[in-house]
Amino acid sequence: MPVSLVPTPSCLVTGATFSLVPAPNYVNYVEETRLTGPMPWLYEVINPSTLITAVATGGCPDPVLPEFITGISIDKVGCSILKIADVAYEQGYTIPQNLPSMTAGFNEPFVNYGKIVSGPVKTLSLANPLIGYYSEKYFHDSEWIFGTFYETETEILKNNYTSVDLINGYRKINLEDVPPETDQLTSKTFKGIKFSQLDVNQLAITDPSYVITKGNDFFDQFEPEISLWVRMKPSLIEVMRYTYIVTVTHTCPPFVTRFNGFMDVENNWTPTANRIGYWLDRAVGFLPPPPGVKSNLPGVND
Repeated sequence: MPVSLVPTPSCLVTGATFSLVPAPNYVNYVEETRLTGPMPWLYEVINPSTLITAVATGGCPDPVLPEFITGISIDKVGCSILKIADVAYEQGYTIPQNLPSMTAGFNEPFVNYGKIVSGPVKTLSLANPLIGYYSEKYFHDSEWIFGTFYETETEILKNNYTSVDLINGYRKINLEDVPPETDQLTSKTFKGIKFSQLDVNQLAITDPSYVITKGNDFFDQFEPEISLWVRMKPSLIEVMRYTYIVTVTHTCPPFVTRFNGFMDVENNWTPTANRIGYWLDRAVGFLPPPPGVKSNLPGVND
């Protein structure tokens, strides 16, 4: 191989593959610096001291000329689930699986990818190859269920539950249709009910000001009818692996050499806890009846 990657404290190299292990840095929304551990957390600013270094090792044949490097760049490939929280197995939760959107059309909104172009040199380093932080976008297995209850039910206004999750979409079930043996509402309760499919971008948090508040705009449409929250299950994906291609350009054939690599990112449930508090505070209780219909709640019509 005419060029190779050189191991650094933040870039471990095994043959033609690499893994990024950035030094600990500040974690947004947790407001502290990660103290230990080999992998960054969600919302942790990737340490700018991270370094990818390539070295020229060969030469051009006939006539023999020295090899030089002229550039390094890194680009995204996708992500995949590396580890699930133990509670998923212990409590019998549905185990999250990789989605097609985690490769096809993958786009992490808060990460930019570095590049350097140079005159011919024997050794070249790309500093700060990943700029930004990773969000919860592909931690896709959260489940949200809320109830809508009326002071007076009518033929049209029925007490109901709404389930929202990326895998099963957006679904509703009337209270009277919930099987009587149900002791806990989950997405399985809504099995077989017509649903509206959701795209990963509809539930992604793309506005930093929403990370510890409402998360995204999707639930705005439901806010006036959320009587109470029944279920707010956070993602049980514990570690996500993000994959990359590093491209090194150089002066001898094949002129371009590529290396596959990855970085593991650990879940950080603090923003999720803040969002749960935000939405719990916005439950509106029983909804009043339409004009001309009396309330069935005690004392309302006194």
